[in-house]
Amino acid sequence: MRQMIVNLLKEERAPAVTANHDGTTRGRMTVGPPLPDSEERSGAMKKTLGASLIGLLAAVVVVVPTSVAHADEQDFKLTTVDRFVSVVQVGDQVFIDSEGSGYSRLLGDVTSTTSIMQTLVPGCDPASGVITMSAEGGTLTINGEALVCDTEITGAWEVTGGTGAFAGASGGGTLQGTPSHGQNPVVLHWEGSLSF
Repeated sequence: MRQMIVNLLKEERAPAVTANHDGTTRGRMTVGPPLPDSEERSGAMKKTLGASLIGLLAAVVVVVPTSVAHADEQDFKLTTVDRFVSVVQVGDQVFIDSEGSGYSRLLGDVTSTTSIMQTLVPGCDPASGVITMSAEGGTLTINGEALVCDTEITGAWEVTGGTGAFAGASGGGTLQGTPSHGQNPVVLHWEGSLSF
């Protein structure tokens, strides 16, 4: 590419002397032969510009980042086993931090850290939290909302960010599990799609 640009510059030298509007001339220090008349110059410039654009497009195709090549939406399934690290109750609010691990065909081995706030109410408790999933090459940041009932956890999740191989990631889906009722571990099943 560099040699192509150098060659283009050599072909497009200005004449050593140029004419002013009043017919006088002014000197200009250049290297190379004078340019042909304006019609020939216009045709040569169009050809040169066309060749330059084709070369530039070829260079862009070669330099496309791999993240663009993987931007297709892909099915995502993951089962994590989470253990509580801390549980703090303040009034009717329960703040839970947990760590988990699992395996996904799409991401491979996954570890997770979760911070959840669950509101204790009659019936099913609403819960929301932020989950950070780490896999080889980067992390995914996920927001989740769920209802924690006596016999099941159901909810939805959405990717809000990522790092490394997952920078610019998007996606979302559902999650299901069984409440632990204060016991460890909690098993969660994640399903949906990811794009990265």
